[in-house]
Amino acid sequence: MSTPFASRKKAGPQLAARVGRLSLWSPAVGIAAALAAVLGGCGAATAPQPVAHKPAPSAPAPPPFTAAALDTLLRREWESRGITPAPRADDATFLRRVHLDIVGVIPTADRVTAFLADKTPDKRARVVDELLASKDYADYWAARWEEVLVGGARPGDVDRLTFRAWLREAFARNAKWDELATTLVTATGRSSPGLLRTATLAEATEGLKVQGIAPAVNFAAKFRDTPQDFAGQTARIFLGTQIQCAQCHDHKTEKWTQAEFRSFSACFGRTQLTVVERGGGFGRIVDARDLPGPVPRFAKNSEVAPFVSTPPKALDGTSMDGETRAKLAKWMVTQPLFSRAFVNRAWGHFLGRGFVSPVDDMRPSNAAEAPAVLEALGEAFARSGYDIKALVRVITTSEVYQLSAQLGGPGTGPLWSRFRVTPLGPEELVRSVVRATALDATLSESGAGEVDDLHVRLTRLFAFVFDVDEEMDATRYEGSVSQALMMMNGRLIDRGTAGGATSLFAALKAAPSDEARVATLYLRTLGRPPRDAELAAGVAALSEGSRGARGARLATQPPKRLPKGGPDPLRGLPPPRAADAKTAAIEDLLWALLNASEFAFNH
Repeated sequence: MSTPFASRKKAGPQLAARVGRLSLWSPAVGIAAALAAVLGGCGAATAPQPVAHKPAPSAPAPPPFTAAALDTLLRREWESRGITPAPRADDATFLRRVHLDIVGVIPTADRVTAFLADKTPDKRARVVDELLASKDYADYWAARWEEVLVGGARPGDVDRLTFRAWLREAFARNAKWDELATTLVTATGRSSPGLLRTATLAEATEGLKVQGIAPAVNFAAKFRDTPQDFAGQTARIFLGTQIQCAQCHDHKTEKWTQAEFRSFSACFGRTQLTVVERGGGFGRIVDARDLPGPVPRFAKNSEVAPFVSTPPKALDGTSMDGETRAKLAKWMVTQPLFSRAFVNRAWGHFLGRGFVSPVDDMRPSNAAEAPAVLEALGEAFARSGYDIKALVRVITTSEVYQLSAQLGGPGTGPLWSRFRVTPLGPEELVRSVVRATALDATLSESGAGEVDDLHVRLTRLFAFVFDVDEEMDATRYEGSVSQALMMMNGRLIDRGTAGGATSLFAALKAAPSDEARVATLYLRTLGRPPRDAELAAGVAALSEGSRGARGARLATQPPKRLPKGGPDPLRGLPPPRAADAKTAAIEDLLWALLNASEFAFNH
């Protein structure tokens, strides 16, 4: 693998070469062609130089390429280590997996039925394109990156709804990653519309039209008082490099020194973040401006002054004097680690484990698995112009992504030779429960609110209990008692499985037979038809009817406010009704399927 940071001597020629490559880039060819060029260009470094006085022949267009090139690289790795990959996952498993990974929610029952009936050979690639073009894609990736960028911020420090609305707009138009990163690191202006308020995502989206608003400032606003944290998070998120350990002193076993950390932090110590409105619970409004020198209040603070008083430099020592953050962003997006860090994070999301784990700790002492694949995919991502959708398309249509989670032949398991089973995070779990129980339809029919806002409020509640740390590489899943209780007795499951007058239960009761009802429930929750034994057991349960446990549970009145002080996100829904024996049995089966381990995992 080449050096993590481009040297200053090479920066100019590398940038020029990159610009030249980008000029050949065609959106129709995509990242796949760029990856093909990388795979086929291994001998370029030793090729004879063209004669100077003859016009150079125009470079041939990269050949059409499929994601199979990615698998070619991995197959070389498997063969060299005697690894046999698992067989291909079945259609139902793939459809559920790709929905959870691209749009964060399980497929609808109708989508599963249509996909299983489709016999065309390209149906998997087509469903990937459909998902990337959907509104759900932008919603889900905005939610994911909101958590990465401003997760853990103190309540009121940032306007998260405005920030999410801005991210959603960016992912919907497929903003390139270098553009997004540059905007986040260099943003100036007001972070929020302020007086318009942003109590809902719809209001936050409307607020984006206000002149002078720069929602990306919310990223910097999280670190208003700690420029050293702003520096550490920027290196971690955009370069996959953890430098915080050098904040206090030098470490004998680590690359970064305290002096290098302070020089890098000084790049962020010249950004003045002034609170112009407290926000009244909606997130304070901050105005960001760059100064020619250290922010005075930082320079006067003995705890912060050491991080802002040294000349600002990039991690490779390049001076950042002048337009500091703008220079830093230009330097950052030309580094090999910039593209590799995003590719590694994306690979960890889709394959369950990054080339480097944790995904934001890329250093010589934490070696990558299959480094040649990481380097090739990183170069292809850069040459594509940092096209995020193109990267997602290559990964999710590759053979390695479509492998089964089952064991194959001898040696199956390492190097993604079978799919890694992972628990759903709070975002995926909430969206999937809402879809399986048709709470979104009930919400729309009752006029009680917007589905987008229901997702936001419920996810914040679930995040306290179900947050999955993707940066850690857990070797096994360890569910907690709190998680089990929330799934068995929590408000979302309780309300979602309550029949009454919801459209879901009306349709289930109108189904022609118990066999049809059981099949529908399996398709809605697990994304597959029931097996013979499951169908027989389900029909027997519905035929027998419930023994009344459900009715006793409904006697409990829902709380008006939750223990943490926020309003109940489900308060606008119509109250559940007492159920007859048949409806209660359907409720019980739906509850059991939602609490099955198969529902709680991506596999």
